Amino acid sequence: MTFFTRFDGRIFRLEFPARAVSLWRVVELGFFNGTPGENRYGSDPLAAANG
Repeated sequence: MTFFTRFDGRIFRLEFPARAVSLWRVVELGFFNGTPGENRYGSDPLAAANG
């Protein structure tokens, strides 16, 4: 525990941006819709479900 109490500010400065970027990637890739309509990978698989 001496490591974390002695370098607490440094650990936070290194860990916080990494966690923020990880959270942003999860939201961006997991929750947002992609390009509407067809693209180079084929038709939209959600188009039939959304009507």
